[in-house]
Parts: sequence; structure tokens; C-alpha cells
Amino acid sequence: MEPLVYDPPQHGGFAVHSPGDALDAFTSVASFDRAQILVLMLDAEHRGTTCLAVDDVRSADGVLRVGTLLAELAQHEIGLAAVTLASIRPGGGAELADIDRWHSLTTQLGTAGVTLLEWFVFGEHSAVGIGELVDAPWRWRAPEPARLSIPPRCW
Repeated sequence: MEPLVYDPPQHGGFAVHSPGDALDAFTSVASFDRAQILVLMLDAEHRGTTCLAVDDVRSADGVLRVGTLLAELAQHEIGLAAVTLASIRPGGGAELADIDRWHSLTTQLGTAGVTLLEWFVFGEHSAVGIGELVDAPWRWRAPEPARLSIPPRCW
């Protein structure tokens, strides 16, 4: 994996208060033609100044290695309070094993004092919020939108 760092030019960081804010940031820096993991590193007010891009990700488990790196970084980076992740999987998409990866990431990062707001998986034709998929609690600063009450369907 080859990490790259993008530092946005905004003064005082960029606000990431909702899933839409995170998706806007990710789509502005993502390269959808290659496998990547993107990380928005945020302070306690959910303002970010850094987007970390890890290129050449060879497996879906690469996000767990990035989680380990972030947990270690949190020990030295005083202002790191929350992160939002995105996995770019050209020709693929979300996998059932991502549910286990979500739980591993939230535990690993939470132990380091970092809140995982959401982890988006971008596939060929879609983006899935794994946190929303597992019905994780709302962790964003923006008010939680009303949820539709739709009965589950058999697949």
C-alpha cells in the first residue's frame, strides 16, 4: 500500500457534519479506476484538515491495516478524534465480510479514542455506508434524518 496525503487549502479545516459532507469530500479526491482507501481525519468538532489516500490496496482486508495505522497515529496526534473511511473497489463492491470488518474497525479505533463515523464502500455502480447497513448509532454532528419504517425483505 502506498499512502498519499492531500491537505485541503481551507483555513481551519473543512466541516464534515453529515454523510453527505463526507461523500462530497471523498468524490472530490477519489480515483475510481483503482483500488484505494481514503481517510478523512477529523477533530472533536468534526473538522478535518487531512485526507489520507492509500493506493494499491490488494485486498478488502487492507482497511483493517489502515485502521491499525490510524489507531497508532491517534496515540501521537492529539487532535485526531474521528475518522470517516472510504474503500474504492473498482469492479466490486460491498461484501458480507465488511460487517465483521466494521466491528473490528470500531473496536480498534474506539480503543484508541477515535470515533469511526462511517465507512463507505464504493463499487462499480454504488456506494454503501457499512455503518448504516449494520444500523450503527448516528455519530454525526448534523441532526439524524428520519428513518423510513420499511419491513425487511427476504433476499
